[in-house]
Amino acid sequence: MSDEILINTDIGKQFDVFRDKGLFCDCVLSFQGNTVKNCHRLVLSRFSSWFRKAFMSKSDQCELAEIVLPVNPNEIMTDIIDCLYNGKILVSQTKIASLCYCAKFYDMKIFLMIGKSQFLKVLSLSNAIFLTTEMLSFNLEELAVLISPLFANEMIKFFTKGESYFSLKEIFSTVSPKMFSAILKSEVFNQISYEKKVDLIDQYVGGREIAGKEDQEALASVINWEEEDSHRYFVQYCCDWVPASLSRTFYSKILTIRRNIYNNMVSVLPTNKEDLDHWIPYSWIHYISEAKDFDGQPIVNAVSFLSDFGISKTKINPERFSFLLTDSSKPLSSNYSLASFLMGDSYFLSKTDSESIPYISLEFGANSFFVPTMCEISCEAMNAQGDRKITPNGIVIEGYETKDSQSPLYSFIIKYEELPLENGLKKAKFPPNNKIKRIMVKLEPNSKLGFNIMRITKLGFYGSFA
Repeated sequence: MSDEILINTDIGKQFDVFRDKGLFCDCVLSFQGNTVKNCHRLVLSRFSSWFRKAFMSKSDQCELAEIVLPVNPNEIMTDIIDCLYNGKILVSQTKIASLCYCAKFYDMKIFLMIGKSQFLKVLSLSNAIFLTTEMLSFNLEELAVLISPLFANEMIKFFTKGESYFSLKEIFSTVSPKMFSAILKSEVFNQISYEKKVDLIDQYVGGREIAGKEDQEALASVINWEEEDSHRYFVQYCCDWVPASLSRTFYSKILTIRRNIYNNMVSVLPTNKEDLDHWIPYSWIHYISEAKDFDGQPIVNAVSFLSDFGISKTKINPERFSFLLTDSSKPLSSNYSLASFLMGDSYFLSKTDSESIPYISLEFGANSFFVPTMCEISCEAMNAQGDRKITPNGIVIEGYETKDSQSPLYSFIIKYEELPLENGLKKAKFPPNNKIKRIMVKLEPNSKLGFNIMRITKLGFYGSFA
């Protein structure tokens, strides 16, 4: 019977003694600044395939090998060589990237593990931007990507009303495309829509060229391009970061849809201009511009459409240009006027005495008619304490055939509290196929809403011009 006996020979330390005394050194390393270090091939070759190949390329293995180190940022190779002999290395956060870079360049896996471990250990909010910049400057993107979850946890706070340690500008200017892709793919961003992610990528790119195919593919991989209307991202956003192999398909689809909508418009619009409501072509053009495929007549939200034409990001006052002819009961103040409401600056708020009813009246212009199909309305608001303000029992919607009609073509009541709240809105359908010129919204008679107060925070009428 025989037993295996382990002996700690401390060969590395013994070689360190030899090195200090200049014994058995068979190679000389030259560093930047002509610093010379005597070493042993055996020690260097054990931990680095780069050194192993360099020594094997020497024709005479017996000669003293002279190696000039091509890279040595922050003189980190002195620390690395010393560690090969004595097993000790002290790495500050300012040298972590240098250590990882040299470990990768000289193929010293043990030091890459040490650098990565130390990097993750010291990573914090206060040094994240510095470490990201360092890693990317040494082309160590695979390590920089490991910082992405930290940035994601801070960036999501812009959507959850938290307080982020970084500004969006700081994040955008620091991270690489692959890092930004990893941020948007983080679990904390799962509830953010693909459309919002497209918008964020557009903001991140900011008009600069993303030339690298891998970077383009990384950014594009954030989005689910299999969604039915994903082509419309190219209409609403810049999307110049999407690889050409993918974008070409969508541009072709957009052109086809626009061509089909245009042909349908030409075939259904009356040729006699006197029979044509001037808003009808605009609603068709809106759909052509948006590349929105549809059947029948184009459906628009008349209130918002006449304020931005479905295109502009800046609202105009439709009353000022007579796109909408409006009337209302007296607002509580000019800040809560119908004009301010239509511009998106505030909500509409009107208070009347017990003898009259608060109302809003919208007329679609001298020669325009509208066929509404659905109404969206919200009377929701919070007080200073965060409590929900009182809402009406009912809202009356009336449709009039002419601007001077005294009796409505139809009238129905939205029982506000009885309807479910969908995305902050109450929804109700109009009686079908009724062409009207004017819509009136007013408080239900006998409603007990304070002193006959009507608050409208959101309002929309969906349908088609006729």
